[in-house]
Amino acid sequence: MAAEIVILLIGPHGSGKTSFVKCVTGSTMDVAPTTRCREYQANVGGNAFRIIDTPGLDDLPAGNLSILKDVTQTLEKLGLSVSGAIFFHRITDGRFTGSARSSLDIFKQICGDGFAKQVAFVTSMWNKLSPAARDHHKGLNEELRQKYFHIGPGPATAFPFGNDEKGAKAVLKYFGAKGVEGKQLLLAQEVKRSGTNLSSMRRTSAGRVIMQASKNTLCTIL
Repeated sequence: MAAEIVILLIGPHGSGKTSFVKCVTGSTMDVAPTTRCREYQANVGGNAFRIIDTPGLDDLPAGNLSILKDVTQTLEKLGLSVSGAIFFHRITDGRFTGSARSSLDIFKQICGDGFAKQVAFVTSMWNKLSPAARDHHKGLNEELRQKYFHIGPGPATAFPFGNDEKGAKAVLKYFGAKGVEGKQLLLAQEVKRSGTNLSSMRRTSAGRVIMQASKNTLCTIL
């Protein structure tokens, strides 16, 4: 049996992760909000994939810390290694501000600089744009790629996704060309030392970003 290419999906609520899964698996499931990590299998371009869909990140630190815990416990079953990670951002949201920027910062700390070559970014909701708006947003997509879509030096690969099978499979083919070799995310390395309880999650690099974002929001409100 061929080894599976394990891909982790991360992004805010409603950013298209589960729709992506539906497109690559051919599933007819209802696209309901994901509340726990779910694993799916797909075969694309002659490669077997195991895709880990995760709950959407939001503005609530407790919820985001629970997502970190859920992710690490899921990865433990897979030996803590994954072949790639994908971050989802709605192209209709434009540039990164507020919770979208916080979600991106959390993702970067989940991965760590050492995982940079195994990361891709997906801009979703292209199917919601008019033809004229799509032309305008192509420039925005490149701006996001150059300015935000990177871990470490240099921009990463960014794929447009319009809730279609062709666009979703293009992303997996990109990882298929890279191969099945797994690597540990920064989050996985950190929990090996500290454990997977919520207190330990706060002390991870991603956890510190979550707690800092919560403090910044509180200061803004006050």
